Amino acid sequence: MTKNFIAYLSIVFMAATLAGCAGTLAGYQPQSSEQAAVKDVLTAWQTTWNNQDVEGNLALYDDEASIMYGSERKLASKQEYVEILPERMKAHPTMKLPEPEIDVQGDKATARFGTDSIPFHNELVFKLTKEAGQWLISSWRY
Repeated sequence: MTKNFIAYLSIVFMAATLAGCAGTLAGYQPQSSEQAAVKDVLTAWQTTWNNQDVEGNLALYDDEASIMYGSERKLASKQEYVEILPERMKAHPTMKLPEPEIDVQGDKATARFGTDSIPFHNELVFKLTKEAGQWLISSWRY
């Protein structure tokens, strides 16, 4: 192989790697420490979902959370969602959140994901509240 060909392959590989992060939650660049903290919660949500970690996922919600589920867009409390979540994870085993728009206003934050949210075809919105210095999900809707 020639040096030019190896250099070309290296550039193609790097571009493909960077493109894999562009437009995803992983590629999101927070503009503040609070946005970074919200991104961390969303990343943990995605990771626990993809790992089928029910307890870890539920730990990211505040006790008064309102969580949307199903094609009928029903709302459940955190206590109700305990029974629903394992079934939802099995139905949608992989979540890959696109790049969000995160707005932080004091102890409230909203993270909006565009219509390319997998497996959703509508805007996906997480609302978070900061309690005792920790961001927790207070609602999730699509």
